[in-house]
Amino acid sequence: MLLGFAACALFTRDTPLAVIAIVLFIGGLTRSMQYTALNTVAFADVAPPQMSGASTLFSVLQQMNSGIGIAFGAMALRLGEAIRGHGAAAPSAADFRFAFVAVVCLCALALLDCLRISKSAGAHVTGHAKI
Repeated sequence: MLLGFAACALFTRDTPLAVIAIVLFIGGLTRSMQYTALNTVAFADVAPPQMSGASTLFSVLQQMNSGIGIAFGAMALRLGEAIRGHGAAAPSAADFRFAFVAVVCLCALALLDCLRISKSAGAHVTGHAKI
């Protein structure tokens, strides 16, 4: 995800449409795979009696995080506009570039959190659990 957003920050007016389409397609694929893997690990070690509550909590947090992410991106775009002094004018490509770089920084923080996940998390789902 981080690399996909970083690539978007590098787009210019002269970037071929085919390159943009390929970057967005690959970014979407990798984001989908990441969400699938993290969603699997999130529930892998939850006991069946706790699954209902865990599922509800996970859904609420996922929606909340989506909203926070959208708000963060919008605030980064507005900050980019404020830094460049655009005021009420339409945002420029440089403002979007600033917002993408800010989102990349946020993704880097999330990556640090993912590095803390135990190597054995979800091992019984993959068939690698030691019995």
